[in-house]
Amino acid sequence: MNQKRVLGEEHETDPFVDKVNRVLDFVKARIAAVAFLAAVIVVAVLAGAWYFEHNRTEDVQSFVQMHEAVEDFEKATEASSAAESADLDAVIQKLSQVKAPSSLARAQYYRARAALAKGDLDEAARVFREAAVPANGIYGLFSQIGLGGVLEEKKDWTGASQAYAESALNPFMSVAGFGVATAEAILGRARVARRMGKPDEARAAYESLIAKHVESRAAAIRQYADDLAGRASTFLARVESPSTATDLVGVGSALDAWVQETLAKPESERTRVEDAIRIQTEIENHLRSLAEATKADAEGRTEAALYGYVSAAGDRPISPSREQYQRASLEIERLSLSNAPAAARTSQ
Repeated sequence: MNQKRVLGEEHETDPFVDKVNRVLDFVKARIAAVAFLAAVIVVAVLAGAWYFEHNRTEDVQSFVQMHEAVEDFEKATEASSAAESADLDAVIQKLSQVKAPSSLARAQYYRARAALAKGDLDEAARVFREAAVPANGIYGLFSQIGLGGVLEEKKDWTGASQAYAESALNPFMSVAGFGVATAEAILGRARVARRMGKPDEARAAYESLIAKHVESRAAAIRQYADDLAGRASTFLARVESPSTATDLVGVGSALDAWVQETLAKPESERTRVEDAIRIQTEIENHLRSLAEATKADAEGRTEAALYGYVSAAGDRPISPSREQYQRASLEIERLSLSNAPAAARTSQ
């Protein structure tokens, strides 16, 4: 007797098909949740793109505002007194609208400078003080110096002295330009001491700046000499004529001997002579500048000596700068002249 197998009644379920059916049932039951999750992801991506674009636009706008404000500030300070005040108000208003973090420190610094140019010393001091934090980098550093200047204008000698103090500058030690700012602070401390009737303290500050310049200048000269000696030694080693000398004069002599020897060869064998002559010329210029500066210094020709020393340093940065050194030297002369009559009266 044949038995009929009725579909749906007597059959064995395929395990694979059963598994697929269960997955489909799971997806159908949760399709709304899956769609919602997909929508959330899309919204998040779009929101992130909008936020990035918004911030980028804000940065661009702040950059443009800063550029325009700085240009307006420079023009305002060159204008007549009547126009200057109104122009500076516009500059301050424009700088107040800068909101992007990347431009905020610079905007604060120029706001303070604009307030100072306008004669609003209280506002200038407030903004400089607010901006004078290490997180603001170089603008924070020079805001600290600017604060000292404003307090000088206000004849707040104690406050100015505190603003220029080493303890106030030390938190900015890692900021680029710290050396230049420190020199300005020393000059500021000396000015304040002089105005407070403390000439000896002022002289000590000026002399400390001069000592720092001389030390920095000597270090720059040594660094340049070492660099030249290293370049000459490397060159001689590459042309298989190494020198046992380590000082610049010795290495320079060895390089000169190689040049003379090579120039005596047939032209086809004169390789790398131009490179050697270039280094040789730099060494000669350095040694000549140093000798001339030393001689001028011994003869009391200060300007010629300073020029020679800077040249001997290969234009490497020297901090305090030559200009700051000259200012300190002139102030010491002024102190000597102002104290001379009093000393003469005392001796009589």
